[in-house]
Amino acid sequence: MWWPCAFALVFSAFDNQAWQQAEETLKQMTLPEKVQLTHGEIKNYTNGNVYSIIGFVPGIPRLGVPDLRMNDGPQGYRCDSCKGTSTAFPSALTVASTWDSDIAFRWGESIGEEFLAKGAFIQLGPMINLARVPYGGRTFEYLSGEDPTLASVLTEAAIRGTQSKGVISVPKTLANNNQQTHEIDWVSEVDWQTHEELYAPAFRASVDAEAGSIMCAYNKLLITGASAESDFACQHKFNLITQLKKNWNYTGWVMSDWGATHSTIKSALNGLDQEMSLFHSGFWFDDKLLNAVQNGSVPVTLINEKVMRILYQLYKLNIVGRPVKPCHNCNVTTDAHNQVARNIAAQGIVLLKNQGVLPLNAQKEQRLTVIGEPPVVGTGSGGIFPPYVISGRQGIENNCPGCHISTDVQSAKSSDMVILYVGITSGEAHDRSNLSLPQSDLQLIQDVIDSGAGDNTVVVVTASGAVLLPFADKVAAILLCWMPGQEFGNAAADVLFAKVNPSGKLPITLPKEENQPMMTIEQFPGINGTTNYTERLLVGYRWFQKLAVQPSYEFGFGLSYSEFKLSKVSEIDSDYSLTVKVTNEGDYDGATVVQVYVQTPNALTTPSDPNQTLKLFQKVFLKQGDSRDVKFLLLERHFERFDAQKGLWTKVPGNYLALVGTSSSDLPLTFHFTVS
Repeated sequence: MWWPCAFALVFSAFDNQAWQQAEETLKQMTLPEKVQLTHGEIKNYTNGNVYSIIGFVPGIPRLGVPDLRMNDGPQGYRCDSCKGTSTAFPSALTVASTWDSDIAFRWGESIGEEFLAKGAFIQLGPMINLARVPYGGRTFEYLSGEDPTLASVLTEAAIRGTQSKGVISVPKTLANNNQQTHEIDWVSEVDWQTHEELYAPAFRASVDAEAGSIMCAYNKLLITGASAESDFACQHKFNLITQLKKNWNYTGWVMSDWGATHSTIKSALNGLDQEMSLFHSGFWFDDKLLNAVQNGSVPVTLINEKVMRILYQLYKLNIVGRPVKPCHNCNVTTDAHNQVARNIAAQGIVLLKNQGVLPLNAQKEQRLTVIGEPPVVGTGSGGIFPPYVISGRQGIENNCPGCHISTDVQSAKSSDMVILYVGITSGEAHDRSNLSLPQSDLQLIQDVIDSGAGDNTVVVVTASGAVLLPFADKVAAILLCWMPGQEFGNAAADVLFAKVNPSGKLPITLPKEENQPMMTIEQFPGINGTTNYTERLLVGYRWFQKLAVQPSYEFGFGLSYSEFKLSKVSEIDSDYSLTVKVTNEGDYDGATVVQVYVQTPNALTTPSDPNQTLKLFQKVFLKQGDSRDVKFLLLERHFERFDAQKGLWTKVPGNYLALVGTSSSDLPLTFHFTVS
């Protein structure tokens, strides 16, 4: 019988009772029943459009094992046939923009509540791949942004939020699935150190958060230095067994992405526990797997392990025996969730520019020109159909009854303020061809600028990832809202009128021009069947800082209506703790994110190493005039690098520098220390 190793028993919340219950159930199962739990069944597809729950695995009624009902949901519960019956929450990238683990928890918790109300207890999300490629079609789904520390903190919080409601979270997709172009069958080739330091941490955090299942990816994978294996991620032994199940002691189960299984025996032996398919009921893990067990090609003990992983999670989250009423078409929206969506969307807005025109005064009678209805959700499996969308104009009307609103561009010059809403979306299956806003949006902005109203113009942008802002120096203010969901207009107005003091920070770098990071065709989209990660660790802000290239707006940047001052309380202590005083010197209550970056020994002179990397951060709320001492503790792991020669994380001794500030480029406080 497979048993979690001692490390897992000591350092994770191992549930002995759930394990024993799973064992007792397993003993009573027949071999066909065991195999039944290792693959999904197609419920109902009509012309490719989903008219039933996305994933379904029949249970074992005689033993009380429920049907496994799973559904897409990175931005809320997806129902293509019952549009508007679930909340269109802000996207994961919007949550990442809050830099707030409490918000990530509440986001995950709220989505979990709606899954439960729909009768589904497995959420296919969050998506936690790193935003390596500026053109990524699914960047709006990435809770990770472009940094593994940000990714790890928010991933763990979101998973714990969802699973607190008894809904299994399935972070996806393992591993190095960072683009849509040639996603299905090309090789992601990455060196072992880069994989461990950049792309693996969010999935390791998922294990720490006790995610019930993890989804493996479509792409092939080659981790040079770790293994000579170049194979599909869902039958990649190093990916699923060596790394996930052995090194990380993962006790949940691995499910494939839909159609990402390519074999029976190899996938079973190399770590896949459950096949999910697009148009087949277990094409590889149905009778083929049963026959492979019966003829000895796959040991029955291995099937037992796979089933135990599934059963253990069902008992651990109290899913077995819980009354479930499948209700895929039910309307599960609530006023409370509408408010959660509004709050998260507002907290995730990044104020990129403000030349003194914001906030607006809701008590003042004024003439506003308000134009535009941008997209608020992404598409594909990460998309959702909102029950409603609050437009930009509606949001202003809800906040400022005395405002006189015109929607005619000709009125811009005579208006007190012009507010333009523009945006671009994207989704699964396709990467973006460019980072530009639609030409019609750019023309609208230019028309207003040409009318002479640029100095009184606020541009509110929605975007599914990095976006170019060529008009930035010709308008008065810019707000970036990502994919904000159904409460977009209210959330934007909350910030415009200072009901919410903006505190969002960029989770990705905004470049000045197309392909500013100078990715080669070998790096993206790849050539000859391979996407090569030869940039290694220099992704996002790491590349911009190493090459001293100025982006449009840097990672971690975001303005506020307040002014926050940081000062040292003392030098770094012997336990590697450092304390800074944060003071709100502005006229508004508000929050900022204090960010701690660490420069390792020889980082500046090593071409492949970033100058400094984010290690810690904390969101701090202060009333106007208040101060607070904020303490950060650097741990041993913050001084470790992955040594691919040894296959281990090792501490690097030498002289270090900790840099503290409110963005990756605004780091006024420095702390020198030595690690021996």
